[in-house]
Amino acid sequence: MGHPNPCRAVEAVRRFNRFYARHTGALHERLHKSSLSLTEVRILHELAQQRASTAADLSRNLELDTGYLSRLINNFQKLGLVVRRKNDSDGRTHLLSITPEAKEKVDEIDLHVPAETAALLKKLTVAETEQLCTAMADIERLLSPSCMDVEMRLRVPRGGDFG
Repeated sequence: MGHPNPCRAVEAVRRFNRFYARHTGALHERLHKSSLSLTEVRILHELAQQRASTAADLSRNLELDTGYLSRLINNFQKLGLVVRRKNDSDGRTHLLSITPEAKEKVDEIDLHVPAETAALLKKLTVAETEQLCTAMADIERLLSPSCMDVEMRLRVPRGGDFG
């Protein structure tokens, strides 16, 4: 399975990635005229949305190197954007939360992103917008691991499981 010419397929993906990163401004040092990089915003956003509460959660969710993540979290603490506190249920980890100042920054960026995306989409016809959305869904589906690739483990049956 694969492309008839793997080199052409690889170059096509790389060309698209360069186009998309340039087009969305993902390569800019700071995101949406803030003092934060894209990675920093993603970390704060995960904490703000309560999808992560520890560095391990963040590392797993965002697939970030733990050393790099640790440096970013330490910097967030110095800037007063993140609070790290002892985890009473697991002494090996610390719980992370964002400060009101950080939440305000994330909320401000979250206001700009939809407006910028809407401005981008406004240049397209309804049919082109549908085509774009379908193509993005196809990319996501094709590059996502299938259910068959996910390892499943069954636990030992407990009382009541078979009744």
